[in-house]
Amino acid sequence: MNILVINPGSTSTKVAIYKDENLFYEKNIKHPKEEIVKFKDLFEEKPYREKAIIEALNEEKINISFFDAFAGRGGTLKPLKAGVYRVTESMIDDINKGNIQQIHASLLGALIAYDFSLSTGKPAFIVDPISSDEMADIAKIAGHPKVKFAALTHTLNVRACARKVSKDLNLDFFKTNFIIAHLGGGITVNAIHKGKIIDVLDGRQTGPFAPTSCGALPLRVIAKLIIKGELKLDEIEDLYGRSGGLVAYFGTDDVKELLSKSEQDEKIKQVLQAMCFQVAKAINAQKTILKGEYETIVLTGGLAYSEILVGWIKRWFPESERFYLVPGEHEMEALALGTLRALKGEEKVLDY
Repeated sequence: MNILVINPGSTSTKVAIYKDENLFYEKNIKHPKEEIVKFKDLFEEKPYREKAIIEALNEEKINISFFDAFAGRGGTLKPLKAGVYRVTESMIDDINKGNIQQIHASLLGALIAYDFSLSTGKPAFIVDPISSDEMADIAKIAGHPKVKFAALTHTLNVRACARKVSKDLNLDFFKTNFIIAHLGGGITVNAIHKGKIIDVLDGRQTGPFAPTSCGALPLRVIAKLIIKGELKLDEIEDLYGRSGGLVAYFGTDDVKELLSKSEQDEKIKQVLQAMCFQVAKAINAQKTILKGEYETIVLTGGLAYSEILVGWIKRWFPESERFYLVPGEHEMEALALGTLRALKGEEKVLDY
């Protein structure tokens, strides 16, 4: 089976070709900011990005008709059960009409895959969308009736890691519990109970601060800063996604650079260690949610490549604690393998 994987980001579109489980081709197509700003909204970018993908394939002398299926990144749709979904007209209608949780570049994954599906007659799928919601009801209740915790997390990579570790350790994915910390530009710490993410501590809500997000902040302090004029209301959203965390402290989210400076700069070292401390604290909180019954703690994401950061997280645990490292992001492979399972009938395709 030949599968085209499409994973749009804010200023790039990653594409990959898989022949069954094997990666055949991969490219990260950059979209210069001066090009992106010409479009009035995200959805106007679709033809531009589709053209860029076709041109990249043409360079490899590959026609769009070559593929048996298309896998698009699943975006911030309405709350859904995790799994594989066929991209349908009703899904596309919801995206175009704004029946979604928030605007996010990943939504273009389904839109582009669907267009390619229509032009070739081959199916399009999304896998474990960002909006997957299998969080326990009790975990969504906050301290005010107008506030509710959301189940937004790195679903695709987290579940892919859980599947990989289950396979490596000869365990049944649907019968095993894990704690998985995704350590990237954003950080989430997830409790996995028999294949489902039942709770998440997210750096955009109540979790640890991260390279680009501020993590949990005391509401009273934020309110006072706004009243004093030291913080503007329209800056709050950015704090949780682009300008919080390490960016707020040091003006950069380049953790590699900050680590190199941390040996001479005590402030940088202290803040990085505090981030790791918060990750460790969140992991221990998720132990409680799983009643102490979990196979191992999995560290994934780009920051998991750093032996220093991993060591600063592990220092808060006894030496007997079980850790399993799956560094990096595995989204492209997860999209391909989920689509392949659907095509082979190994996983039920869910109705949108």
